[in-house]
Amino acid sequence: MVNRNLIRGLDLSEEDWQEELGAALEGASPESIEWGGTREIVVNQIVEGKVLRVEGDFVLVDVGYKSEGIILRNEWEVDEELPEPGQMVKVLIEDVEDIHGLVNDSRGMIALSKRKAEKIEAWLKVMETVNEGDVVTGVVTRKRKGGL
Repeated sequence: MVNRNLIRGLDLSEEDWQEELGAALEGASPESIEWGGTREIVVNQIVEGKVLRVEGDFVLVDVGYKSEGIILRNEWEVDEELPEPGQMVKVLIEDVEDIHGLVNDSRGMIALSKRKAEKIEAWLKVMETVNEGDVVTGVVTRKRKGGL
């Protein structure tokens, strides 16, 4: 049986709440308080993440979301050095877990791509420096249905 008088005795008034909150936050500015540490993540957005560990075929990266993301190890070239824990890398968010915590793959994490982020950033840099009508020279690497 619940003793309602005991429960009522534990309730704080609005004044008491304000006093307790003020004491807890004494000396802290509102900007310095971290209220959860997560940010909204949008698919197809390039973000910077912190490498947590390199394990097996995956690199685990923290991008500031409620769960970590993974990058396949083969996204690094054979001659390219793998990142060290604590290193920052730019990544493209390919897929985010849905409301049930599931991603299209069975790992339950955010799917990230380092290679795609690099290609998108390189293309944006080209688009900033080249104006319409400018002649651009380059090396053809392959032929596609839409061109070279």
